[in-house]
Amino acid sequence: MKTYYFFVDDNIWFLRDLAKERPTSLFDHPYLKLFKQMHQKYGMKVQMNIFYQTHPKSDPLGEAGAFSLKEMPDCYKSEWKENAHWLKLAFHAKAEFPDIPFINITYDEMIFVFSRVRDEIIRFAGEDSFCYSHMVPHWNCVSLGGCKALEYLGVQSMVGTHGDVLPENADLSSISKAHIERLMQNRTEPSSWVYHHKYSDVDTLRLKGYNHISNEEFQRQDGTKKYFMDENIGMKFKATCKFALDRCTLEQIVKYLNEDIDKEYIGFGLHEQYFYPKYHNYQPNYAEKVETAVRIMNENNFKSVFYDEIL
Repeated sequence: MKTYYFFVDDNIWFLRDLAKERPTSLFDHPYLKLFKQMHQKYGMKVQMNIFYQTHPKSDPLGEAGAFSLKEMPDCYKSEWKENAHWLKLAFHAKAEFPDIPFINITYDEMIFVFSRVRDEIIRFAGEDSFCYSHMVPHWNCVSLGGCKALEYLGVQSMVGTHGDVLPENADLSSISKAHIERLMQNRTEPSSWVYHHKYSDVDTLRLKGYNHISNEEFQRQDGTKKYFMDENIGMKFKATCKFALDRCTLEQIVKYLNEDIDKEYIGFGLHEQYFYPKYHNYQPNYAEKVETAVRIMNENNFKSVFYDEIL
């Protein structure tokens, strides 16, 4: 059976809206309403990766919009549970900034930041709503210590980045100073370095963590349900997706999906922010992009899945 996996990163603003506005139903909120319509129309399942709190740097409300998960009420708990078969919430990071938060994170630091998000989600949405089967960490790269902590916490699989790893003496001038500083801050593991990140929608140098798979392994699992089992820590690494909908035009979305339409697995995602009109990079065709991708999957007999269905 052909399957697809769909996720949304950087979620926190819709939870703030729910906490402040207290609509009768979760799905009175236009963001969640969109995804429920996609589920009802196409059988879509979605994993929403959650921040613990907002950050004023990207938030249209700035400091005045400060919000954390501890402020999210549990009055919708039964509704979260009723929809947990298609709508899952998962850990992403503390906040949108700083970039690359896990590149040199310690075991204990990861335990803390993950547990805080998990515990709040379970409090307001219930155990069934929290996803352990697959993690899409903010900026993807995670240290060895961080990976070990996630395995201990029950995470079964995680994004595996791939691409040519640069030599230690490589020219890193094309990488921002801030990202180089993140790389070098508390760097103790050789696995934390730089690779050539190339997908359908991006071609650049990026930082890598322990969760990096070889090009040969990527070719083995690309377009399939296969994954790499790291016996050292007991974690599965998977090249989760090839592109983000918000980085593509509608025409590119159609093109990229049709290129892989005969494969048994396709993964794609996007980010919450682009849904909001007040966001500086607002995309008015956000909903159209989502429906275009999901409709193509449905028309070509792909089943929408969470990772516990394919591991």
